[in-house]
Amino acid sequence: MTAPGELMRREIAEQPGMLRRLLAEAPAPELADAIRRRSPTHMQIVARGTSGHAALHAKYLSETLLGIPVVIVTPSVVTVLGGSPWRGDDVVIAVSQSGASPDLVACVESARSAGALTIAFVNAPGSALGSAAQVEVQLDAGPELAVAATKSYTASVLALTRLVVALAPTAPAWDWASIPSAVERLVTDSAWLPSALAALDGATSAVVLGRAYGYATAREAALKIMETCAVPTLAYSSAEFRHGPLAAVGRGTAVLATGGIDPALLDACRAAGARVVEAPTGGLRPELAPMSDIVPFQSLALESSLARGLDPDRPAVLAKATRTL
Repeated sequence: MTAPGELMRREIAEQPGMLRRLLAEAPAPELADAIRRRSPTHMQIVARGTSGHAALHAKYLSETLLGIPVVIVTPSVVTVLGGSPWRGDDVVIAVSQSGASPDLVACVESARSAGALTIAFVNAPGSALGSAAQVEVQLDAGPELAVAATKSYTASVLALTRLVVALAPTAPAWDWASIPSAVERLVTDSAWLPSALAALDGATSAVVLGRAYGYATAREAALKIMETCAVPTLAYSSAEFRHGPLAAVGRGTAVLATGGIDPALLDACRAAGARVVEAPTGGLRPELAPMSDIVPFQSLALESSLARGLDPDRPAVLAKATRTL
């Protein structure tokens, strides 16, 4: 049995090396070619939890770079309601760390039987999800033992980002080599932690704000805090936050912000009595930033959990492979 937090700390620290290794491997062109042959007018992604947040970033990228709408599929349409939201020319992508959840497998099987091209991004060789899909892509993040996913998330974001870029008519001139160094800086940067820990200490609830390419980071950050610290935490687009949720902010609320949030909105939260902290960023271009900007929140979740006497590696009632139907 490892000490509390030892696994999560190690897996957070592995991310720069993992990303360097994955970036050194050229993506296979066959997958992008197979998608192009379908000439998709839209794409569908099925995923839950952390993988769903990586899918959300892929949605933003696809709709911005390719002009192709992406639908985040609701698995219960298939598994509970008996629907079949697929067509024969669809492209359906599943994303999962474990590849073990029956609802994702059922969606892929249903889509494949309807004639759709099915692709599974998984971090577990020999998974049921990988076997159900026509094309299996291994994320190759390495074994992830802590329940709270960290490196499998950044690996998922990288893999999906590279897929969208491979589908672009003209490859954007992005500095991919800067990603691992940016992540490495944030892994070792603990300057923001005291103020962030103080904001969470005693908070009855927390909110994480992001916008556009930062929204997936906000969603994943909120999940990490809930998983490891048992603090009710919601994520909002900063624009959506102004449409009502801002009214619920008060003295028991911690407000954590990703980069680029309107200072006037944060001032309004402070005026309402909330403790507001802005997370550091890796300085990457917005399309790549989710791979670095989640890291401070991973570290915050780890350290806040330990400060509460909890074990972020093994949160109560959670398991590494979540099997829902």
